[in-house]
Amino acid sequence: MAESNSELSDEDIIINDQDGLPNVHPNLIPEAEISSPEQHQSDDEFEDLPTSLIVTNIHDSVFASSDKKREMEELFRKYDPGVTFQWLRSFRRLRVNFQTAYAAVTARIQLHQFKFNDSVITCYFAQPVTPVKNPSLQPPAPYKQFLISPPASPPLDWEPRPEGEPIINHDLLAALATLTPGGK
Repeated sequence: MAESNSELSDEDIIINDQDGLPNVHPNLIPEAEISSPEQHQSDDEFEDLPTSLIVTNIHDSVFASSDKKREMEELFRKYDPGVTFQWLRSFRRLRVNFQTAYAAVTARIQLHQFKFNDSVITCYFAQPVTPVKNPSLQPPAPYKQFLISPPASPPLDWEPRPEGEPIINHDLLAALATLTPGGK
């Protein structure tokens, strides 16, 4: 097929009907040899891509058999010998963590819509976790906090107001005093 990225034509790029994703990444050749280091692109071209895949639609029998699990893991080990797996049985999914984004992209292209054990598995990129500088919750923005009486540290121009006399409704108090328990 195509020997370089410049030779890829529109006919070579197939959009998957189920998820709308192309089967060919612009930086990859579909028939790229995985073990050949000469064809690896520079790391800068893949730095924005995730290094993990989520594999869905895994048949229930795979989770019950360690041999079938091992067989599925071998599918992904072809692309990266240092790959790790998290089996999510209740979701019928598998998270596959590669060491490089290149291996993840190659595995996604080659194994998406792959028939394995009476079901067609689908591979999606996992959302990368963005690092947070401070893992603690932040207090809310100080919006009109100085109106709480009395303020802990009032603004410079704040002055306390004298409070007025309480308004007492003597008629209401007299009516409440005449009520008896259980009476009307």
